[in-house]
Formats: sequence, C-alpha cells, structure tokens
Amino acid sequence: MTADADRRDRVRRRAAERYEERKSSRRCVDCNAGLMPEDGVRCVDCAERVRDSNIVYRSTERARATRRKRRRERARSRVADGICPHCPRPRSKRSKLCDHHLAIRDASRARRRGMIDLVAARRRREREKLRRARERVREAARRRARARREIATYRPIDEERRPARERVLVGLRFHDWISARDLFEALEVPSDDVDRAERARYAQALTRLVRAGLVELRGPRGAYEYHLTAAGVAEADRLLGRRKAS
Repeated sequence: MTADADRRDRVRRRAAERYEERKSSRRCVDCNAGLMPEDGVRCVDCAERVRDSNIVYRSTERARATRRKRRRERARSRVADGICPHCPRPRSKRSKLCDHHLAIRDASRARRRGMIDLVAARRRREREKLRRARERVREAARRRARARREIATYRPIDEERRPARERVLVGLRFHDWISARDLFEALEVPSDDVDRAERARYAQALTRLVRAGLVELRGPRGAYEYHLTAAGVAEADRLLGRRKAS
C-alpha cells in the first residue's frame, strides 16, 4: 500500500513539474503545442476539449453528489457560526436563514405552482446543452479518425511532378498548427538517417508553400509550426475533390 502511495506521489510531482515547465515556456500544458499571445495555458483545441469534457462531467451523478456534499458542509459550518448559509448576514431568530433569504423563500413557496413550467424549460435547456457537448466530442473524434485515414491513404494523381507539395497540403488540411517533424511523421516521410534526399524534398516543398502564401508559419522560442491559410485550405480541398472525382 505504501509503494502504491509513493508511486502516486511521484506521478503527481512529475505532472506538476511538467505543467509548470510548459506554462513558463508558453507551451500548451496538455499537448505541448505553441501558444498564441491571447491563449491561456492551453491551446484553442485543448481548451475546447476540456470545456466540453467538463460540461459532460458536471452532468454525471458523481459530480452532482460532490456539489451536494460541499453545499451541505458549507451550510452546516455557516449555521454553526450563527450566519445565514447563503450570505454573510446574521441568522433570523425563527429560522436558519437570514431575514432577507427567509422572505425570498416564503415568496418562492407562494408562487411555486406557477414555476413548474419554468423548471421544465430549464431542464430541457440543460439536456440540450449536454447533448450538443457530447455531439461536439464525438464529432472531434470523427474528424481525427478521418484525418488519419486521409493522410494514410492519400497518393497524388501526378506522382512525377509535385507529390511532396500535394501530400504536405493534404496533411496540413487536417491539422491546426503542427510542427514539421509531427507532420512528416503523419505523412510517413522517412527520417534523415533513412533517406536524406526524400526528407529534403518535403522540407523544400513546405518552404515553397510558405513563400507562396498557402501556409502560415509561426515560431515561438524557435519551435516552428505550420498552418494552412484560406488559400491553402481551398487548394487542399481542390486536390482532395480531384482525387475523389478520379
């Protein structure tokens, strides 16, 4: 049991150190991608994923039980101190609540019958919000799976002229701000040790696309990353459409 606790402590310490290191170097604390000046500690994709996951988690019974437990503990502590559980006002002599919240409770009980429709509408809105969050999570998973399939199976129509340029465009179409190393790994480009000339062809194709305005480049702290511009997206979609038509 002690060994398990020590292992958990080491894992937590390493996670905290990794978090602080990435945060101080302006890298995403989840995926280690570069951050824009307006970003927080996560990139846009990771922040959206965490937000959707939190929405799904808050709807679970475990999260609701935790919130109820914390509310009860906070209310007991406030009542023991002689103050209202909902605000810092002193308790009323005839209730655990203060006079202000006591009046609110009495008024609420008086109009409770008319509130049934409002409560039902609020629950419908919450269910719809949860459904949309789950659909966004599933759609993100489908996009990632489609990107892997497209990149793995894409072969240019004209193998003799510009296969490297076309494959780079198609690979960038399914990624948002990716490094050249990760892009070449997704495209299964051989490393310098295996085929230096082939690696150089893809690197030159990426540089030419940047010069042509089809790819945007950013490099915080020397870690260069690439992203398609609007013209690059249109060109990549044209290539994919041409391949499917053929």
